[in-house]
Amino acid sequence: MNLKLYISTLFIAFLNLLTAQDKAPITIKLKTNLPNSYCLLANHFGSQKYKVDSIVLDSKGNGNFKEKKGTVKGGIYMFVFPTKGNQYVEVILSGKEKNIEVTLDSNDFSNVSFKNSEENDLFYADVKYLGPYQREVSKLSDEYKTTKDTARKKILETQLIAKEKELLNRRLAVINTKGHTFYSRLLNLMRDIDVPEPPKKANGTIDSNFKYYYFKNHYWDFTDFNDDRLLYTPIFENKFKYYFEKLVIKHPDTLKKEVDYVLNKIKDPNSDMMRYCLASLLNDYANSKIMGQDALYVHIVHNYYARGKAPWTDSATLVKMKNDADDLAPVLIGKTAPNFAVFDTTWVNYTRLYDLNKKKYKLVAFWSADCGHCKKEIPQLDSIYPSLLANDCDVFSVSTVSEDGKGENKAQLINFLREKKFKFKTYGDPDYKMNPLFKVLYKIKGTPEYFILDEKNIIIAKKLGPDQALDFIINYKKYNK
Repeated sequence: MNLKLYISTLFIAFLNLLTAQDKAPITIKLKTNLPNSYCLLANHFGSQKYKVDSIVLDSKGNGNFKEKKGTVKGGIYMFVFPTKGNQYVEVILSGKEKNIEVTLDSNDFSNVSFKNSEENDLFYADVKYLGPYQREVSKLSDEYKTTKDTARKKILETQLIAKEKELLNRRLAVINTKGHTFYSRLLNLMRDIDVPEPPKKANGTIDSNFKYYYFKNHYWDFTDFNDDRLLYTPIFENKFKYYFEKLVIKHPDTLKKEVDYVLNKIKDPNSDMMRYCLASLLNDYANSKIMGQDALYVHIVHNYYARGKAPWTDSATLVKMKNDADDLAPVLIGKTAPNFAVFDTTWVNYTRLYDLNKKKYKLVAFWSADCGHCKKEIPQLDSIYPSLLANDCDVFSVSTVSEDGKGENKAQLINFLREKKFKFKTYGDPDYKMNPLFKVLYKIKGTPEYFILDEKNIIIAKKLGPDQALDFIINYKKYNK
């Protein structure tokens, strides 16, 4: 199975599920100056935009959108006008409206008004306020950057702080007085964390990491993980991804705790929020190029999908995911590498992985003589072999040679080895005589594949090519004496 392709397909299927739940229908009356035209209703979903429906505008430029399929869940939506170069007007929908009237001027898309929509009255009041506000702040900021007058700089700094507080107080007023609106939820989602100055310790010093941990620990204070509507905005996805990409330490054990911490904030396992967060994390870690993060894929499958916490997943998909995670689990970093036996190129004498014990570390390289990448990398491995030996690391080279017509055969391998004259021995099991099979144990589906083991045969690194393996061994020895 191609794990990347499989998980990406699963994620697309998840997106389709998001539009399948029933919601109360709404009606939107649209008044424009675009007669005999049409427009699209679209919604945000993270960084993407998706068409929801389309309506025809009559000879007066009016049209009615009648939502019947439960596809409008609430969020930031758009009326898009193809005849005007796909310009659009954004509207806030709470998902609870019954009848809204939108009037707009296609010659000036900022000229828009609403009836029966408290959400958009608040939203567009903010839009009108932010235009002059941003121009004033930009002007003050530009002067602050260029002025060399110290006294003037202090005045400008005070004014900028005051403007920042002005915006904050304005938004807090909406949050505090209009808490029943979806727009107040959006303002909370965008709310900055006010990080205090670090307190002094008893010895007079301060913790240099205080601000980071305070910000991280309070990052989700104003986010309601039980409001699915937040997904249908461009805001939540960015905040969600920033947390896992920028704030969280990338160690697998830390990431497991963070995944559980965030997912435990979601009460309904069938909610759109759980579907999005769970599938997004699964997709990210299944496709991650960071060493060791496959452990997160295994953790998510074993602790969520396999335990019935993703009830929307069909049984066939679930079986594939469980099998995939079960295959990966024994060869994660920190696990004892499975032992196996392979023949040398006499195809008579055999040795086991654990028998290679003259050095403290071993680099296990699975490769094939008919693999283009292998033809480049295995000679590189041979070139650094003396340096690896000098750093207490031996190489256990295993070819995926087979006589079943699936790849290289014995003659091809022998000719390649005679040509290259590698300093290390190469092993294989071309007739599948050994049990268990190393390809099954190590889930070898592509070559080259590398594992680095310590003296106890614990996997300490994987997927590091020859150009990285030597540096890893040197640094690992330095910090693990």
